[in-house]
Amino acid sequence: MAKAEESPETTFHVGDEPEDTVASRAAHIVPLGAGWGLDDVQALEASKLDHLFLSVAELRDFLLKNGGLFKAAAMIPDRWQPS
Repeated sequence: MAKAEESPETTFHVGDEPEDTVASRAAHIVPLGAGWGLDDVQALEASKLDHLFLSVAELRDFLLKNGGLFKAAAMIPDRWQPS
């Protein structure tokens, strides 16, 4: 964060496990949930994320509107495509 001249309030961690939310909180950064592709998002949702996204497009739109990740978010396609 320091190298990028960002603060915890403007740093996001995107995870798909409840443990990711715990790690984000421990690092004092904003926990975001990637719920797409999960059979059950209840455990992730119960981890008290700041935001839960059910599609890549939702995450992309959020990042474009809410942070210093404009360039990175603009490069995220609307749909995730496995390689």
